Order: sequence, then C-alpha cells, then structure tokens
Amino acid sequence: MAQVNIRIDDELKYRADTLFDELGMNMTTAFTMFIKAAVRQNGIPFELVIDHSECKGHYDDK
Repeated sequence: MAQVNIRIDDELKYRADTLFDELGMNMTTAFTMFIKAAVRQNGIPFELVIDHSECKGHYDDK
C-alpha cells in the first residue's frame, strides 16, 4: 500500500480532523474518498471557480 505525505496548515488540519471525526471517519478515509471520486470523475470532484472580486483589478481590460 502506498503512503502519501502532505503539508497542511495546522488550524485547517484540526478543523478537518474535527469534521471527519463527527462524520465517523479519519483523514485517511476522507482523502481516499476524494481520490476515488477524482479518478471516477476523471477530474477534481467539485467545481473550481475564480472569485474575480478578490483580484482587485487584476483581470481588468487594459
């Protein structure tokens, strides 16, 4: 079985661990579910969008 190491913000990890615990799973199970969904859908299993309001003119026509 393969092992994956990732770096994640401490607060984000704490919040994710808390959420997954409430859902009856751990980080490994949640990550495995994400990877399986990505492979099944042949892409990221949720919509990725750019919030242009946070870009403050970066995408304005010049």
